[in-house]
Amino acid sequence: MDCKIVQTEITALLAGEQPEHPQKEIEAHVAGCNDCRQAWDAMDGAWQHLESLLYASVPETLRQRTLQAVHGEATQDVSRAVLSLPRLVGAVGAGVFVAWFFTFLLSLRVDLDYLSTAQLVITATLWSGLLIAAFCWILGHYQHRGVHLSTASLLGVVATALSLVGTFLCPDKTYFDLWEKSVIAGMLNGPVQWGVGYLVFGFVYALLPALIVSVVLGRRLASDLWRGRLVAAGTFVVLLIPAVYLQCASLAVGLLGMWVVGAFGGALGGVLGGVEIRRLQLHHT
Repeated sequence: MDCKIVQTEITALLAGEQPEHPQKEIEAHVAGCNDCRQAWDAMDGAWQHLESLLYASVPETLRQRTLQAVHGEATQDVSRAVLSLPRLVGAVGAGVFVAWFFTFLLSLRVDLDYLSTAQLVITATLWSGLLIAAFCWILGHYQHRGVHLSTASLLGVVATALSLVGTFLCPDKTYFDLWEKSVIAGMLNGPVQWGVGYLVFGFVYALLPALIVSVVLGRRLASDLWRGRLVAAGTFVVLLIPAVYLQCASLAVGLLGMWVVGAFGGALGGVLGGVEIRRLQLHHT
């Protein structure tokens, strides 16, 4: 037998494992090979020395310092999760300002005359509440079951802003003028044509913003795996719903639903695609 093989088998024998070759052949080789016999004696001595070692007792002072350090770190994590009063005030101010700014931005490109003042105020107020909650998660660095809610909220706020910029540059009326002239729309009729149109519009409406923001936040989203990415996509869509309502409150509920369903599909696809693009970028670097 080859000496390298025998010395590998010696390690297995001393560890109490079953060698790949018959033990008698190994022992016979060791008996007739001076190098392998010396290797056996050296490894056997080292093994017996390891077995004779006792576990060292931990000094009480070291144990206390370790416990204090762990407690301090846990306390620090809790303090990070608790929103301080200045941050709470900042979250409220940011949520209200951003909601009303988003509403104003939509009013520049979308006809909101069909909505009453009460409807506009209620929608903007609800949007403010959603955005206040999002900013609280962002500023409080909240986590839940390993999901970084702060990251999901940050993606939702920024992606919503990008969606509204897209609406400003290309209003829904422009899109549907193009949709009516498309080949797919020509193959459909009546409600189905508009239902598919709003489904596709919702998908595109959310896909690009989610993709862009996810590329930037890809590393943070990647650590959350599927659950975190679903939460991020869902948060984005929830923050987007008031914008959807303001743009098409006069439409049937079914069309609104198709828009929201399409938006969730686009948001999830954008998040998954962005994380994957970011992962490939990090891999190549």
